Amino acid sequence: MKVNDQQRAAVARALLTVIQLDHLFTLEGPTLEALALRGSARLMPVRDRLILRLAFCIWNFDGGPGWGELLNELPASDLPTLVGVLIALSEQPGEVKRMLEAGDS
Repeated sequence: MKVNDQQRAAVARALLTVIQLDHLFTLEGPTLEALALRGSARLMPVRDRLILRLAFCIWNFDGGPGWGELLNELPASDLPTLVGVLIALSEQPGEVKRMLEAGDS
């Protein structure tokens, strides 16, 4: 069973909590503010920019950072979240639910 658009948007939003920008995505997808920030992301701190790019990649499968870039630029403390995103998106909606519930605690 594939993960649907609403679940991908929820995972992108959960990922953005790492940088306190979860308000940039709703269950319908990116907000206008997110779209504007995406256009000027090069002005953001590297960590924020990478996580925002990854959130958009989760949403529309386009323009995400490579693993080498993520591993090279992000602190090790972010890696469990990134692995959780991979697991949640591996065509397992139950994992999406579990990830989102873990983020609420």
